[in-house]
Amino acid sequence: MQMATSSPRKRRRFHWTRAHLERLPDDGNRYEVLEGELLVTPQAGMAHQRISAILAAKLDAYGQQHAIGVVFASGAVVFGENELLPDVQVIPMTEREARVGDWKTSPTSLLAIEIVSPGSERMDRGKKRAAYLGLGIGEY
Repeated sequence: MQMATSSPRKRRRFHWTRAHLERLPDDGNRYEVLEGELLVTPQAGMAHQRISAILAAKLDAYGQQHAIGVVFASGAVVFGENELLPDVQVIPMTEREARVGDWKTSPTSLLAIEIVSPGSERMDRGKKRAAYLGLGIGEY
């Protein structure tokens, strides 16, 4: 008696894009897309948010004094079908440009900061870091 053999079917992974983000719930989670993968991070804790606010305030004062760019305590880095949400970033633009700007057309960030949390460390120090460096963001 011969046993029928079947090869396991490889399951196709869903390819996420920025367009899919608009349809996700506003449930407090942060949704990002990188290389077709959906990254979901729960709402940041108080310590994380406090660190982010302090860094943004200090960077903003320095950036304004030296006319380096505008600091965003949240925002997006958009490239192709990808969208990442660094905790803090500095974009080389004026305040006026920031008021009428768009994440899709903004200049490349000078600095992107991810405040590492226990659940995000692997992604923050791996794929997201590689993506930021690949975009030419010189400081991460």
